[in-house]
Amino acid sequence: KTLALLLPLLESVTRAVEHRPSAACTALLLAPSDVLVEQHAATARTLLAGLDPPVELDCDTGASLTGVGGLLEDASRVPSLLVATAAGARRRLEASGGAGREWAARLAAVAIDEADAVLCGRPHDTALRPDADALLDALPAGTQHLLATAFLTSEHEVALTRRFRRAVRVSEHSTAGQRGVMVPTLRQLFRYLGPGASRETALLSALRSAEDDPWLREGTTMIFCEPAAAAAVHGRLVAEMPQLRAALLCEGAAAPEGSAEAVARFASGEARALVCTAAAARGLDFPRLRHVLLFDMPKDVAGFVHSAGRTARRGKEGLVTCLVESGAEVGRFRQLHALLPARALEFSAAPAS
Repeated sequence: KTLALLLPLLESVTRAVEHRPSAACTALLLAPSDVLVEQHAATARTLLAGLDPPVELDCDTGASLTGVGGLLEDASRVPSLLVATAAGARRRLEASGGAGREWAARLAAVAIDEADAVLCGRPHDTALRPDADALLDALPAGTQHLLATAFLTSEHEVALTRRFRRAVRVSEHSTAGQRGVMVPTLRQLFRYLGPGASRETALLSALRSAEDDPWLREGTTMIFCEPAAAAAVHGRLVAEMPQLRAALLCEGAAAPEGSAEAVARFASGEARALVCTAAAARGLDFPRLRHVLLFDMPKDVAGFVHSAGRTARRGKEGLVTCLVESGAEVGRFRQLHALLPARALEFSAAPAS
């Protein structure tokens, strides 16, 4: 998906640099979180390495601005490709000295990853958020948009269709050919909590069982919690299962390391477990990840899709373990796991914008 978003942007930028350097266009890739912005920027840097003439890349989360060489202080520069959160893009537009208007005027294409998270409000809202509408209104009228998301509620589809009336929709569904599986390589395991049982104790039991499985032990584990529980869960893991070298990714929590450091340690395998919140479910790709453990139940289908979908990617095996207290909760998890009957890849006949 990252390549599907980045390659069209890079093609438009590199063509302009090669053929019309005096009127070079710019491109924008939006993502909903700082860590996803950094992941996309790292992929872009790899793709851009060695290009001649070079393409200038910046990464802006709204809180910090970084370029290929590290931290930047000047938001008035006009890079060929900007990877940013919505806050970072707004900061660019508001740059002093007219640089923001110059950057926007050159903008040829915008890609938006996890478009529902970047542009839409609550799951049942049928209108875009006011700040998202304002950001889109500030971009040139002729800008081409490419939107991607793993799951879209019918209400959010209405909101996006109203805004992008001539959009072409391309959708892909599971080829498993049956209900009951999100993808055929994803297994689901339920672990029951007995009366009065501690959820943290059940988590430790599940992780110890995973340690006895040679295949799971060779990979890594993501543990999804509510924000209020994340720090306590991480502390318990550090104290009782130090061999996991658990990292913590939770905005606002008193973490022992920054988000970039936590993601880097987990991606490299140095940290074998990552305790995180739903914010980390969006788009992040960890090739070593084999096990997702849902300490707290997702609130909706989208939450389950994004959390469980961190594993069993690109045809690989994966396991999602759900801590449950009742048969009703099991039924809810199974409902989330059984999404849609298999359908072929679809292309709409609508004209492109």
